[in-house]
Amino acid sequence: MNLNNSELIDYYQMYTKTKSISIFLEKLNESISNEKKTPVKLYFEICKNFILKERYTEVIDLVQHILSNMNTELEYSDICKFYELLVNCYEKIKDIQNFCKYIFILEKLSYTNGDLEILEFVYVKISEYCKCFNIYEKFIQYQNKLLSLYKKQNKIEDTINILSNLVDYMVNTDRYDAASKQINNLLFIANKSNNLHAKWIAITYIGIIQNRLGKLKESKEFHERALEIAKNIEDYSKILRSMLNIGNIVRKNWELEEAEKIFIKIKKLAEDKKNILTENIFLYVISGVHTNLGDIALLLGNLDNARFHILESLKIDNKLGDYYGLENSYYSLANIYLIMNDYEKTIKYAKEGLNISEITGDKNLLYCFYNLIYRTNLTQLSYFQLKIN
Repeated sequence: MNLNNSELIDYYQMYTKTKSISIFLEKLNESISNEKKTPVKLYFEICKNFILKERYTEVIDLVQHILSNMNTELEYSDICKFYELLVNCYEKIKDIQNFCKYIFILEKLSYTNGDLEILEFVYVKISEYCKCFNIYEKFIQYQNKLLSLYKKQNKIEDTINILSNLVDYMVNTDRYDAASKQINNLLFIANKSNNLHAKWIAITYIGIIQNRLGKLKESKEFHERALEIAKNIEDYSKILRSMLNIGNIVRKNWELEEAEKIFIKIKKLAEDKKNILTENIFLYVISGVHTNLGDIALLLGNLDNARFHILESLKIDNKLGDYYGLENSYYSLANIYLIMNDYEKTIKYAKEGLNISEITGDKNLLYCFYNLIYRTNLTQLSYFQLKIN
């Protein structure tokens, strides 16, 4: 009996309903009994089909059965692939306990066998998990493991990306001293290999830290240097991000008319270069433009215009899953509605932002959201007392 993939999937669907995977495997083995190959390749193809249809539990059931009943017959590489499938499927269905269980099994297995490729997969997955749940120490630990892995293999670009991830996370969690050490590592690589990509990242983050510390003049100078580097390598994603950083400082200096011109210019350039930008970079830039135009409108007292821009930014931040963008958008919206005396929406957006800030670990915004809720409750109380009297 020879079965194609579609028929095999039909068999599997039939037998999973009766919870008898062993019957399915028996049929599968019958179908290839005359061929000189193992059924493993077909198992992977079936799993791939189910993953495409987002039927993750069926994949988990099949893989668990295979690992339990065929472990001794499988090669090391196949075992690793099956564990990868389990990790990815448990991640998709948000089963954190089993995700952690199998990622650590895979880590031990790949470490024992010195499998750098699988170790990279493991370290990336654990890093993403730790960043998502703001487990700072573990995130740093596994990013450093990745860093060590890439250095051994002399993977310069991957090393730069990890250092960039570390700096970004440290800056966004207000660990500026730790970030500065990694920035120095980036500058060392940049100078040693004449890597302008690494140099742009390092100088950009120095500018961001100066901005956070209130040193706006110094921050602008660094971002202008970063912009020149970006122009020299004709990298429009970097050009646009440097322009956003400069515009943000101009806005903070209350040069509102000049800042507005910069952001309109950024939006036009992004739209002109949309075909050579990734979707994420394009959306990130447009979100940044709306955020800043919204803040400018708020400072000028144009509340309707401010609300429009911040709501546009919020839509994009939700699409990107950008927590840092979301918490800033929620904070701006909450302030807009407070000025408009819409206390219900003020509290709503402040609480949304509070939840995001608890994930990102941004202590400054956490305080701002708590303070905003407290002030709103006091204002609301005074408002009702005034009406009563």
